[in-house]
Amino acid sequence: MKRAPEITWQIYSDAESYLRKWLLDSLRSNRQLETLAESIEIRTAAAFFDWIDHFSVGPHSPRIRDLENLGFSSVMNDDTATTLRNTESTLPPVLILDGKPDEWTGLAIRVDAVSNFLMANSLSVPIEGSIAHCYRRSFLLNESDLSVWIVERRGYGGFDVNSSAEINPKTLWEAIETWKTRPRQIADSDRGVNAALTLADEFSEVLGKHMAAWVVITCEVERWMTRNRAGSRQHHLNQMFGLGFANIDHVTFRSSRKYFPFLIKLFEKLGFESRERFYAGDQAGWGAQVMEDPVMGKALFLDVDLNPDEIDMDFLSETFDERNVCGTVGLWCELHGDSILDAGLHHVALRMRFNDAMGLLAAEGIPSMAPFSLFPYLKQVFTFGEMWSVPESRITALTTQGIIHAGQEKRFKVSGAVGSHLEIIQRRGGFKGFNQTTVSNIIRDTDPRDIGTGIGA
Repeated sequence: MKRAPEITWQIYSDAESYLRKWLLDSLRSNRQLETLAESIEIRTAAAFFDWIDHFSVGPHSPRIRDLENLGFSSVMNDDTATTLRNTESTLPPVLILDGKPDEWTGLAIRVDAVSNFLMANSLSVPIEGSIAHCYRRSFLLNESDLSVWIVERRGYGGFDVNSSAEINPKTLWEAIETWKTRPRQIADSDRGVNAALTLADEFSEVLGKHMAAWVVITCEVERWMTRNRAGSRQHHLNQMFGLGFANIDHVTFRSSRKYFPFLIKLFEKLGFESRERFYAGDQAGWGAQVMEDPVMGKALFLDVDLNPDEIDMDFLSETFDERNVCGTVGLWCELHGDSILDAGLHHVALRMRFNDAMGLLAAEGIPSMAPFSLFPYLKQVFTFGEMWSVPESRITALTTQGIIHAGQEKRFKVSGAVGSHLEIIQRRGGFKGFNQTTVSNIIRDTDPRDIGTGIGA
């Protein structure tokens, strides 16, 4: 996979303001929805806007022309539904309906599972779409000419609850169980990585690439929650409304240099496409490939120790040279294993209201580090890392190779090493990119060698 062209992501402040005003007017016209939105924002610290899956209008609405003037374009989906989208932004699409006029104007709230939302809110209404379908929904209310739906997606970007993408429930649940129980903590890492690649092929064949991607990411996030108190606690708060983690912005896998090409190959098999690359500079010794599933709209950060002369290499066909030093990412993998194997995800980023989220988690005894992005259009911060125990054999090997010194060896044996984080991210103006400059600072500040010494505190 050769390096993708550099991308300069734009800020669409006027378009976002238009959609936010549309949402605000909708809430003001419907007290029941307004109360729900207020409760969600207070209890989860996530903006209600970030739970919106899509808006909808009739075919003759003046909003269509407004949105086209604000950077949206008409797109015909695979299910023949027409939407207005700005694919260069994170803004939700607008579905153009041609059904009953009283259902034209509306919005849909996106959740992980419609049934969880209905249960949490004591609702008993029909769910459209079979239990293993790629797109399911429930009608919530219709008041003041506003229709509100609850929707869930499994690797599907369309709007047809009768889509041919439906599969046998047994096939889906078996795929989920197989990924969860695949070999991770084994002596032969080559076998573990190749097993993951084989499963990616098999899942893509029986589920389709994008639902297969949904299975993999969903399972990895679930595993991450078992090892990250901040994520587990935030998920609990979201689940008070049955929302789940439908507000995920991106997830991050860390890789050793040896297995990085395998990681790229795995996600290409699952339908992810390359976006921008990062290089944090000679001192940081770290780089990343950003990938995105264009259907799910979810992004991946794939981190690896990188030399300055390697940023333009073809990650799929060229081999990384062996190194006798470890940067932040390489050391993390030596201590805990690759993300695709023993360690699991390094962090999950949730779209939330920045200050409110830090305050909410702090009240739960979960403090945050210093923010590493503080732009009007992009704010990012990590919670303090979870400390994971490290097998003594890994520590001994690192000491023998001279990668860590005696003091670090003792500290890792006694206290463990920093493992995972929750990232709070707030986007504005539909900005889709990341902070190329100061992201290197947070990588440095989460280096396991420095945690516990006062650096990065």
